[in-house]
Amino acid sequence: MAAPAYSYRNTARQHAPARRSAPYPEAPRVRTVRGAQTNQTVRVLPSSVTTLAVVIAVVLVVVAAISFTRIYLSSQAIVTSVESEQIASSIATARSEGSVLEVQSTVMANATTVKQKATDMGMADPADVAYITLPEDVVAVCEDGTLSLTESICRASGSVAGE
Repeated sequence: MAAPAYSYRNTARQHAPARRSAPYPEAPRVRTVRGAQTNQTVRVLPSSVTTLAVVIAVVLVVVAAISFTRIYLSSQAIVTSVESEQIASSIATARSEGSVLEVQSTVMANATTVKQKATDMGMADPADVAYITLPEDVVAVCEDGTLSLTESICRASGSVAGE
């Protein structure tokens, strides 16, 4: 929605305070006085002096930039050195843990240790040993490569699928 346009043409004059009939008091007059300097020309330094100042400023900026770069590189070298020491420390810890695990693995793989642990858990040697001979694989595969549960069950029971 648009707002209505208001007219302010005559309202400023209607509500303005009445003017004084007397004019304002006269402001004091200000006079400027020229200084005692008679030479109006500006002194310009020779170009060799300004060139020398610019060269010195540029050299100082370059030296400061090189100094800051050197400080930054030194601090980064220190940080890298500390990180390298931490990594070397963790490698040494991992190697010592690996050695301990290797010894434990060798001890646990020993047949005598396995038999002792089994006896401690209440296990005993078997009275007799039996061997199982498995027939050929009974798992059936469909043409698309998926396993067929129905065909596998039929093969396991010795019947033919679809009978």
